[in-house]
Amino acid sequence: MIYIPKFRDIFLTAPCMSRAAGWFKFVGHKVDAHGQLDGRSRVIADWFPNLITDAGLNRLGTKALYTCIETCEVGSGNTPPAVSDTNLVSKVARNNSIQAGTTRGKVIVGSPPTIPITEIHDWVLRIYRFNAGVAAGTLAEVCVRETSAAGNVMYSRALILDANTGLPTTITVLPDEVLDVHYRHRLYFDLADHPYSFVISGVSYGGTARLADYGGQNSTNNNSLNTEYWCPATLSDTYYYNNKCYNGAIQGIHQEPSGTSLYIVPNNSYIVDGVYSSGTLKNNVTFNIGLNDANFTAGQGGGWTAMKIAYLYGWTQFSISPKIPKDATKVMTLNVEYGPWGRYTPP
Repeated sequence: MIYIPKFRDIFLTAPCMSRAAGWFKFVGHKVDAHGQLDGRSRVIADWFPNLITDAGLNRLGTKALYTCIETCEVGSGNTPPAVSDTNLVSKVARNNSIQAGTTRGKVIVGSPPTIPITEIHDWVLRIYRFNAGVAAGTLAEVCVRETSAAGNVMYSRALILDANTGLPTTITVLPDEVLDVHYRHRLYFDLADHPYSFVISGVSYGGTARLADYGGQNSTNNNSLNTEYWCPATLSDTYYYNNKCYNGAIQGIHQEPSGTSLYIVPNNSYIVDGVYSSGTLKNNVTFNIGLNDANFTAGQGGGWTAMKIAYLYGWTQFSISPKIPKDATKVMTLNVEYGPWGRYTPP
């Protein structure tokens, strides 16, 4: 029997970098006698917030965002939204016709390094079109949800709010108006530092977890991701090729760690996604690191002092103290937990 020393079951918790929020807007378009848009439009209800349901947040454990918001419903019920909601109170119309939308975007408030970053969010916009007469009448509520009968989970619900007072109101869609319901979804990222710790063979390790590569010289990949595919349960995408360990130190959230870097695993075959457990709003990914992978030489410091790990639509960098002495005599199992994801609450 050949015994291979192993760094066994290293569990790290990456703070949840994604908090979800959404807003609705109603726009009416007049049609002529032939049913064509005649150029006259009006904002019937300007942007107002939604409440993402518990079922909606949980659904992200198994489905991508675009599936969770593929259908829009409007109704006349006036019961305030609750996290336990599963349906509109009184549905008037349902439509999964996507007229237009933007599948990606990133907003970074503040420009590094001279001005601190105060906010980062990704966003997606969908516009659902109801033909003239379909949603006509008095409306007071709206939701987005799945289309499939098997899932059909309501992701978010809202009462229509008056733009001036912020109070619930009703609107009237005329029989000769096409109704466009705009839904803007955002993912807000946690800018704070988070301490973490783990134990290997009786030795305690610890450090700081922090966002990485936002708005700086290494942010190209982050700025081009397709946000509507956000699905915390599916973590191993192509960006896992770029997970790295370092012999330097972590930097600001617009940078990656300093020093020499090595790939943690050579390809996705060394990565195993966790199985989502309903109700946890957490998931994990495991990296199986071989004998010949991620080994710093003695001249390079002989161990890990930092690392950068991708998760869907973001990066986390970790400082490590003392250094992890990974070498060619040891394999390593690294398990990273993400979550819990949840709703965004403005500061």
